[in-house]
Amino acid sequence: NFAAWGKLLRRQAGERGQQRASFPTSLLSYYTDNGAYYYYHNPVEGGYGVLLKDVQEYMKQIDVPVRAYQIDSYWYYRGSTTNGLANWTATPASFPLGLTHLQESLGMPIVAHSRYFAVDNVYANHAGYRFLSSDGKHSAPMDVRFWDDLFRNASSWVTTYEQDWVYRQQTYVEQFMDTPGLARSWLLQLDAGAQLNGISVQLCGHLLRHALQAVEMPSVNHARASGDLNSNSNQWSLLDESMILHGLGLRPFKDVFWTSTPQPGSPYVPPDDLTPLACPVREALSATLSTGPVAIGDGIGYTDRELVMRSVRSDGVVLSPSRPAATLDVTLPYRAGLVRHAPRPPPPLGA
Repeated sequence: NFAAWGKLLRRQAGERGQQRASFPTSLLSYYTDNGAYYYYHNPVEGGYGVLLKDVQEYMKQIDVPVRAYQIDSYWYYRGSTTNGLANWTATPASFPLGLTHLQESLGMPIVAHSRYFAVDNVYANHAGYRFLSSDGKHSAPMDVRFWDDLFRNASSWVTTYEQDWVYRQQTYVEQFMDTPGLARSWLLQLDAGAQLNGISVQLCGHLLRHALQAVEMPSVNHARASGDLNSNSNQWSLLDESMILHGLGLRPFKDVFWTSTPQPGSPYVPPDDLTPLACPVREALSATLSTGPVAIGDGIGYTDRELVMRSVRSDGVVLSPSRPAATLDVTLPYRAGLVRHAPRPPPPLGA
């Protein structure tokens, strides 16, 4: 089964396959990614720093113990020829006082989004690190010094680095697709830099090959197991992904959800309206049973405290099971069409 398979892979990886970053992932978190109320939607003046402080004050008022905050792709600089990352530094519009100030203001761990790199990023063009590129638009770092420096410079404020769009980072750079072992080196260098600076890594937008590689990456302790919360996403790949990730020693993460609906004033309008998707009890239950973070993304004034507190303790630790809810291995042959009939159920006890 998948659990035994994953255990074998971790054993083959030796110590690296048994260790995981120490930052606890089973915490109530507040996310601002795709599907959250404040995803590219900040109705207050002063940037996201002011907004997130307002969110924190609201959570304190209603006694909801949020233990970590996530900042998404609105916060850093993009390239001129593509939507890729140009500079992993806060723009004045997003955080005018900087991210160290944000962390000190909130006093909580920060999860920071990142993505694939643009070819005109400042690190390749001004800092002298080695980057690969094949299309004149996208690039990828191939220099462990880069990751060490990037994470050391951010270590005063970031706790978890969210590497999103992993599959695009690999497929946009042809060298990764043509040279065996090169993509492995890229991910191991990322891991080495994270470990050197005590930062954990969340994988997002990855393929199975990247989850398998994470067996050799102790900094990776959880990974997204569902698509974004939007009308075009398959959220319920969660159970299949959880089966695989759990076997690999990673905690599956369900992504953000709303605890109530509707939430007037959100940025989502038809055809991207989230209201038809929002079944808060189902979302909260799925997130809790995933063993990963429970990530709420409500607007101020819309959080259902009673529902949230069914999932977490008063200190914000999630009431997680010992293993995630996941697809059963026995169902796979039937879904693949390899077996026509389901197995006969066992007789009742005592029969």
